[in-house]
Amino acid sequence: GGRIAQSINIEIAADRAAILAFEPVEDAQTASPDDHAEKFQWEDLMKGWLSQLDEVKRAVFLLAEVEGYSHAEIAELLNIKESTSRTILTRTKQWLRNQWNDDRKTGS
Repeated sequence: GGRIAQSINIEIAADRAAILAFEPVEDAQTASPDDHAEKFQWEDLMKGWLSQLDEVKRAVFLLAEVEGYSHAEIAELLNIKESTSRTILTRTKQWLRNQWNDDRKTGS
């Protein structure tokens, strides 16, 4: 029963994971009318990238970055070591940054 509840919670978190902590921040003075469209494009890209992650990586990322869980809480929820949670989060954030940078290079 617990696994299903966890899965549902993770799905809810995924729906809310549009703008995340590592999103490159543009200077507010240079904001343009296109920024709104860019935000929607960013959300689509993020959902696509998150869908490429395996379940544990996606869960660690969403629980830590979107839901604000501590690594101790994540470790308990996912039945992994706290150090494993930290490592997964660091590597996942780096992978997502790389995806973002690759998209910026090929998108322009």
